[in-house]
Amino acid sequence: MNTKLFVSVVLVLAVIAFYLLPKTRLGKALRMNEKLFYAINITGIACGAAGLALSLIMGERIMTGHYFELILLPAVIIYLYSAVVMKARGNQSAFDEKQGLDMTRAAALSLPFSIAGMFLLYALYRESVFEGLVWFPVYLFLTLTVYSAAVLVYFRRC
Repeated sequence: MNTKLFVSVVLVLAVIAFYLLPKTRLGKALRMNEKLFYAINITGIACGAAGLALSLIMGERIMTGHYFELILLPAVIIYLYSAVVMKARGNQSAFDEKQGLDMTRAAALSLPFSIAGMFLLYALYRESVFEGLVWFPVYLFLTLTVYSAAVLVYFRRC
């Protein structure tokens, strides 16, 4: 099956589940717990690191073959699941105060990393180290890896 078609079908099904699942009994029972929080961020690290490595190895083929979308799919699905949990909870926060603070700190940390990464990618692109659109998945996976790793580091500090 075509990679782009597969990713599109999975995303359509996931979005349908996002709208339908919170209205069911199963959706009302969904809770964000510590194991799920770890799973979300470990999946982000794994997808980000794998995507970063494959982007550097494969070059522009990762974009033309739509492999970056396939690599990113598990992270998107698990983030969408956490969105389902948040939607099912309604006004109540799905994350506790510490998890929210840790995510905010990680976002603040990943911003300078992503800016520095973009400057580095631009310099490498100008020197013809990178060609075409390979800078996009490299930047995306770098930011995802840094953010997810920072969330786990802050969360483990207690």
